[in-house]
Amino acid sequence: MNGDATGPVAKNVRRIAHMDIPGGGQIVAAGGYAYIGHMAPPHGTSILDVSDPQHPRVIASIALHDDRSHSHKVRVTGDQLEALTMSDLVAVMDRGRIVQEAPPAEIYRAPKEKFVANFIGLANFFEGEVKQTAAGDAGIGAVETTDGMLNCVLPDGVGIGDRVIVVVRPEDIHLRADAAGGGENLFEGEVKAALFTGASMEYQIALKEVVLRVKLHSDTPLGKGERVCLELPAGSCRALSS
Repeated sequence: MNGDATGPVAKNVRRIAHMDIPGGGQIVAAGGYAYIGHMAPPHGTSILDVSDPQHPRVIASIALHDDRSHSHKVRVTGDQLEALTMSDLVAVMDRGRIVQEAPPAEIYRAPKEKFVANFIGLANFFEGEVKQTAAGDAGIGAVETTDGMLNCVLPDGVGIGDRVIVVVRPEDIHLRADAAGGGENLFEGEVKAALFTGASMEYQIALKEVVLRVKLHSDTPLGKGERVCLELPAGSCRALSS
């Protein structure tokens, strides 16, 4: 470096592009994108496509919610646990597009797209057609899938005949002794595989068409080939527009 402001300031460095962006701060580059956390409000975080370094372009931005915050310590991660445990607000991106921005719990419990549900945590998916629209404050409707009718939370704006994808998390599926007592969203299946993870057992259980990933307490032994009855609580099943 050279302290003379009128002379060269670096050696072996060549500028290939320049872009004026207000309130610069920390910059993180990953996967052909640059994330710039700005120091001064109202600028939040700018996301640039730098796959062509000579022609960088702003493709998205994350705005601040007030004029007292700043985001210059932006973090970019592909680690799900890090994203959920270290953040007050998570923005999930798909090919440079922000598909959902929300607190971590909302991202996990109420994903808006299949990509988000699949990216954060484990998830099971049913494809189907809406047969009954949402009723009541809970917004529960009915979707016909290849494995049978499934009561679930429907998104706003869907109608009878619309195609949707229903997502349910492995830990939200309950084991039932049998279907004799009745209930909603009861499915019979066969245990295909088991994985001990310490605090839990993770099973693959085949229904007629879909193979579910089910997470149960580690003291719930199920044998390969065993027939079981599963309950998928309607409030834990969420339909997404396909």
